[in-house]
Amino acid sequence: MENKTNERQKAKYVFWQKHIRTCRNSKLTQKEYCLKNGLAIQTFGYWKRKIRGKGSNSEKTRFFPLAVNPCESVNNSVNLSLILGEGRFQIEVGENFSEPTLKKLILTLEQL
Repeated sequence: MENKTNERQKAKYVFWQKHIRTCRNSKLTQKEYCLKNGLAIQTFGYWKRKIRGKGSNSEKTRFFPLAVNPCESVNNSVNLSLILGEGRFQIEVGENFSEPTLKKLILTLEQL
């Protein structure tokens, strides 16, 4: 009996993992994807959190090196804001932010 329960749980995990991956690659919102595929939005969210909590490979934190050459600056404070979302990023920089540094940052973020 316990073996059947484990098999059912594994089947559910694989089912939702596939849908979460497909949704992410579809460019649809989570709500649009669920409506299109007849899935309960709350259940989708539950499994997304559950699978992310188990550290699926696609959700693990990844680090990318960013080499930046030091530059002289009149103002030592750098105005930089970086906001990361699912498949998106937003960068806000101050007036004196280095253009080559910004280009390197954007190229690195696009690799994520």
